[in-house]
Amino acid sequence: MDSVTLVTTSIHPVCRNAPKVICYFHVNRASDPENFARVKLMLYSPCRNEERDLSGEFQTCAERYEAHKSHLFAKITTYEPFADEVTAAQQSLVEDNQREQWDLLAPGLLHSNESAQAAGVRESELHAAVHPDLHGQMRDSDLAIDLGIGHVTSADTEVMPEDDYFTLMKSLNREQMEFVSDTGAGT
Repeated sequence: MDSVTLVTTSIHPVCRNAPKVICYFHVNRASDPENFARVKLMLYSPCRNEERDLSGEFQTCAERYEAHKSHLFAKITTYEPFADEVTAAQQSLVEDNQREQWDLLAPGLLHSNESAQAAGVRESELHAAVHPDLHGQMRDSDLAIDLGIGHVTSADTEVMPEDDYFTLMKSLNREQMEFVSDTGAGT
């Protein structure tokens, strides 16, 4: 291992007697530059405290990475000589997997669409008893009429002050709150 001089720190790197393989998460530089810089700094610069030592005197890890890129690049090329090939292979696997998934999905969708078109649109016999048009009802029924409240128009309503509204909403029990959230009455 080359001699490393660390500025303003008491950290002294120690060489391993037997080489070790370090597994780490590979980050795409283009999609997440800050995380990419953080990973490279953690791998190739000594640090004990991630928050304090990684960014150092810089605002972000990306800024520190750019400032020390030449020193880090030498280590990266030594320990990751095939990084570009690995990235290209991973991207190719993702694209191939997407194509394969589409090839598996597309025939099923085409068959489903063709079957639906061949069958046409017809009313369900099972649910004919609850069909609103057959019983002289509107499709968009007013729940207030069913509850005996009567029909309400926007001209008939008064706006409740927000403080009163929030106080009432906070006083609801669990079942009342579920009803309000399920019906959209609280919006």
